Amino acid sequence: MGILSKKEEVISLTAFGKYIKNPINEVTLASSTNDISFLNTGDTGHVYGIEFEIRKNIYEFGGENQNKLTAGFNASYMQTNQELDSDKVRDETNYNINLTNTEDSFSGASDLLLNGDVSFFKEWKNEANIMATLSYSYFSDRIYALGTETKGNLVDKALGTLDFIAKSKLNKHLGLNLTIRNILDPTVERTQENIDRDITVLSYKKGVNFSLGISYQF
Repeated sequence: MGILSKKEEVISLTAFGKYIKNPINEVTLASSTNDISFLNTGDTGHVYGIEFEIRKNIYEFGGENQNKLTAGFNASYMQTNQELDSDKVRDETNYNINLTNTEDSFSGASDLLLNGDVSFFKEWKNEANIMATLSYSYFSDRIYALGTETKGNLVDKALGTLDFIAKSKLNKHLGLNLTIRNILDPTVERTQENIDRDITVLSYKKGVNFSLGISYQF
């Protein structure tokens, strides 16, 4: 692990790994509706990866009133693997299932995670200020549930989201907040892996969410 920092700035590079006993995963059950259950699917698994983070002050000036523009970025790349044992599931539970694969990644784990943000802070007299942040988050494809009975895994497809948050104080007492979430409004998609082609089993949009708030501090 290496870290370089200066005041609010940071540059960090970290490697990590973990050995896991008796991993638990979400698993599709043998039913017409693809029911899901959490099951102990094997004896061992492991995780290893690397994470990089940087946060920098792009510019800063002030005097009596402060102005600051900052940016941050975080990236994490991870590999997971586990042995899958159908006999273990049948012996320890009431589920008579056959896992499609003998080894696989962990459910809920993306290989790649990205996060970035840009923030601006401005200060005026009489304790008035505003802070505005634009943030982006991304995850790569990840297993939602392990497949059984020769059916492939259910996979949540890669997704990126963009949010905007602004918080201000108009004076010593009065504040105003604006939040806009899911600006890009991407399609949330879940597919089932198959030999010929993946089949979409769920697809929807969450919509863009706006909120505006006023606060008063006594």
